[in-house]
Amino acid sequence: MQRWPLLILVLAAGISASGESPEIRVERTERRWAVAVQAGDTVALTELCAEDMVYAHSTGEVETRAQYLAKFVPAERRYDAVEINQLNVKVLRELAIVNGRGSFRGEARGVAFDNRLAWTHIYVMRGAQWVMVAHQSAQIQ
Repeated sequence: MQRWPLLILVLAAGISASGESPEIRVERTERRWAVAVQAGDTVALTELCAEDMVYAHSTGEVETRAQYLAKFVPAERRYDAVEINQLNVKVLRELAIVNGRGSFRGEARGVAFDNRLAWTHIYVMRGAQWVMVAHQSAQIQ
């Protein structure tokens, strides 16, 4: 009889209070990031990206969260389309690694771009929320 509570605890360990696995929660967070990028929603991006986040661009430029968010003014950078084509999520306790591929189309400083990118995002659980602490992208040729 004592084995049942332990079995139930073991089975529930990988599922959050909302009934979703950590992988599903991280994937949902990643998709919220893509929607916020396309919308230029700096309020949502501030919530999704940790204050100590670092972004290494495909060009080699490295930015803080503040520098990353500052470029979401229409005169600096605008995204017309953000499409995720592939996501792979791996959760290791309170750390998650997301590898993605997709396309980003828009305009930066008056110049149109249509980039196919591969990226790695690192998320950590802070409080009850997954937040991005690292973002690195590379152009797909």
